Amino acid sequence: MSEQTVYPTGEDMLADLFAPKSTQVAALKAYLENYGPDPTGTYLKTTDAIIRELDDMVEVSSETVAQVMLEQGFSIVWHPNGRHGWAMRLLQ
Repeated sequence: MSEQTVYPTGEDMLADLFAPKSTQVAALKAYLENYGPDPTGTYLKTTDAIIRELDDMVEVSSETVAQVMLEQGFSIVWHPNGRHGWAMRLLQ
């Protein structure tokens, strides 16, 4: 018989279900050590591209990417040509 987590309230269960996992956050923060925000908005990377780059190491949700990117000071840019993504540049 498998172990089952018992939650005192429904809110506790929802918080656990929707909270980013520490391994996802740690892997994403380590990945972002190589990048900085791009104030010009010239270099864009989509959430899906970030997830694909991390896919060999950890399964990261789009919600986790968005939360961590915003916490780390990255911004979303929409260009008139329809491109959109996180404004980020590779650090030297």
